[in-house]
Amino acid sequence: MKCLPPETGQPVDGDCREVAPSAAGLAIEGLRFVERVANGEMQWEDIEKRFDRLALGRNDLEPAVKWSDFGFCIGMQETPEFANELLRALRGRKDDYTLITKTQLHTHWCRVTDPCFESRIRIFFDLCDRDMDGRITETEIKQVIMLSASTNKLSVTQEEAEQYADLIMEELDPNDQGYIEGAAEALKFNMALVLLPVCRNTITWLRKNRWLNSIIPFNDNINFHKLIVGGIVVGVILHGGSHLACDFPRISNCNQSIFRETIAARFDNHQPSYIQILETTEVGTGIVMVILMAIAFSLATHWPRRQSSLLPRSVRQVTGFNTFWISHHLFILVYALLLVHSMFLFLTNSPAEKTTWMYIAIPVLLYAGERIFRAIRSGFYEVEILKVCTYPGKVLSLKMSKPEGFRYQSGMYMFIQCPQISSFEWHPFSLTSGPGDDYLSVHIRTLGDWSYQIYGLFQEAILSRVTKYPKIYIDGPYGAAAQDHVKYDIVVLIGLGIGATPFISVLKDIANCLQKAHLDHVKSAKGPSKAYLYWVTKEQGSFDWFRDVMKDISKTKQSMIEMHNYLTSIYEEGDARSALISAIQSLHHAKNGIDIVSRTPVWTHFARPNWSRIFSNLARRHRGKRIGLFYCGPSVLGRELERLCIKVSTKSTTRFVFHKENF
Repeated sequence: MKCLPPETGQPVDGDCREVAPSAAGLAIEGLRFVERVANGEMQWEDIEKRFDRLALGRNDLEPAVKWSDFGFCIGMQETPEFANELLRALRGRKDDYTLITKTQLHTHWCRVTDPCFESRIRIFFDLCDRDMDGRITETEIKQVIMLSASTNKLSVTQEEAEQYADLIMEELDPNDQGYIEGAAEALKFNMALVLLPVCRNTITWLRKNRWLNSIIPFNDNINFHKLIVGGIVVGVILHGGSHLACDFPRISNCNQSIFRETIAARFDNHQPSYIQILETTEVGTGIVMVILMAIAFSLATHWPRRQSSLLPRSVRQVTGFNTFWISHHLFILVYALLLVHSMFLFLTNSPAEKTTWMYIAIPVLLYAGERIFRAIRSGFYEVEILKVCTYPGKVLSLKMSKPEGFRYQSGMYMFIQCPQISSFEWHPFSLTSGPGDDYLSVHIRTLGDWSYQIYGLFQEAILSRVTKYPKIYIDGPYGAAAQDHVKYDIVVLIGLGIGATPFISVLKDIANCLQKAHLDHVKSAKGPSKAYLYWVTKEQGSFDWFRDVMKDISKTKQSMIEMHNYLTSIYEEGDARSALISAIQSLHHAKNGIDIVSRTPVWTHFARPNWSRIFSNLARRHRGKRIGLFYCGPSVLGRELERLCIKVSTKSTTRFVFHKENF
């Protein structure tokens, strides 16, 4: 079998299958083919006849030929590999099909027969770009130069080809700007996007739209915020690293004649040293931005926010949440520097390329508007403390007046500020009161510096029997995952420790709706008709937090709301060490209807729940149903529950939909 290499036109021995043409070779061959077509060696009528010979009928659909028949249709049956590469280049990265209709074939043929130079170069580029990433490398351009020279009977050495390829690359992509500018554009986009997930009022308003709420994961706004931050980190490394390692050394060390012919005017005709480049406005602002972002990123991690309780009291004032809050507000300086940085670019003079302000204008204005609105609204929402209680586990319960116009749904949360502690710290807490209550209530567990301070402040007020409690401001309400319980007919609420707080309001609301529907003898217009609560805690005193609420809810028909308490500090049921307690518990509950552990009508199970068994029972009980599972607690169990939701949903007709609370 003979092969005709493009550069000689003479036959050589060898198996064609062993010849692996380069992208450059294919591109040269493609230009030859396009040239032959443009000269009229083949007409569309010839192509159409070939197509009709192979066309497949497809039941009222337009006839088509197979992908592999493209070469035959255009008269390239002897070189099917090149025909396939040409088709790949013509169809582009967006189209994905295995059959070619006559309309598609005619579109490709029109591109091939287009006589304009730009169209031919586009086909040439696409043939070179075999991985379809939108780039051709310097090596590929060198191969094209060598093949083109050989085709035109010109003598070009390897060194000359490398020199010409380098010249073309410098013209097409000066200073490797393709990668640097790509990273810069990604940075602009991410710097605009990172503000949107923390516009809480906007998110709360958008999630009211059921259609939007069903397609946009509003509950993952904080995780999305963190993901965008990761993109910013990558963009900073690529953009800044490329400038520091590539651009600046080339500018400071390049030939003076080249410097004068290119960017000398941007440096007042003085070639700067590397240090002098670092001292420019654009580079200086970039470095300061990186430092500020690194500080904010480092102090937003878990360790600096949780270690403050181990430090002396005098040091706590600048640690814990304060470090997070203050460092995160460095973003104001970052955005100001970003605008300055974008206005003083020395690698471009075109105002059209200075687009940073276009990216960030709307998000910055939206976020600024949110902060102003929040400041104004919080001034109207000064509340009066009606009742204060402290519970085991250092939990503080605040019952306060409900401001006029403060409307919320069960599952929402609000921010609380205590000016006596800090005039700028706002902390989120789930509302444990129901929407129908004439008061607001929250339960605060001491986990950080601020929560320890407010617990101590109100505990001191209780002990001193003051008539007026410390002043409290509130801001909200804001939407959360538990708010979506109204989407489901059946809900499962799982809370660990203080993680039960978002679900107390939900249970109150469900109980009130079911009770109202029962009294009115109508079906509840919205919300679940069946709810399960699984509350897991390791301290018996935790049951005191919501004892009154559980007593009230337990009066609802058990067929509507089921509550299950789990105390992990007791050995599991059936263990000899807890047998006596279990027996007493059963006798007391049977006689008095009160559980001896929780001191409520709700039965307390011992040890950790067997989640696999619970899920299996729920799936059997509600075959073919869609169950919303809402979880608030540590991420470790959250991942396990999410896996179980997927596992049970795939093995049964019951579908579990997982939701996790995020603050």
